[in-house]
Amino acid sequence: MLVCYLCSREFGSKSLPIHIPQCQKKWLQEEEQKPKKDRRPLPLPPAAEQPITTGGGAPSAQAIDDFNDEARAAFEASLEQCPNCQRRFVPKALTHHSKACTSKNPAKPAGTGLTPMSLTNRLVPGAIAGSQHGKASE
Repeated sequence: MLVCYLCSREFGSKSLPIHIPQCQKKWLQEEEQKPKKDRRPLPLPPAAEQPITTGGGAPSAQAIDDFNDEARAAFEASLEQCPNCQRRFVPKALTHHSKACTSKNPAKPAGTGLTPMSLTNRLVPGAIAGSQHGKASE
């Protein structure tokens, strides 16, 4: 599967060339809805050539990985940054996020969601769903 550099969705090698012009058109239409000062140009496609099948064989896994890495990087570079918390979003998500994230009360930076307790391999009996594992039966 190959990644679209505009929307980050995955497509087959024959579907991606059909999808990209449609996705470019959608990008431009969405940008036209914004005030002129907020409009962004269409991002450039990845420099890596789209892996294509040659001679009936499948493209190499390395060629696919290289293309997808560049496509994902292009997609991430096209995300808009929140001026308050510096997190990056697609435009519609940024609009929704901006309602709650203000300069006086910025959202917490994105993290892994892991806590020090979740990183430990030590479980406390009864900590998971109130189980009584490890306790002597009465």
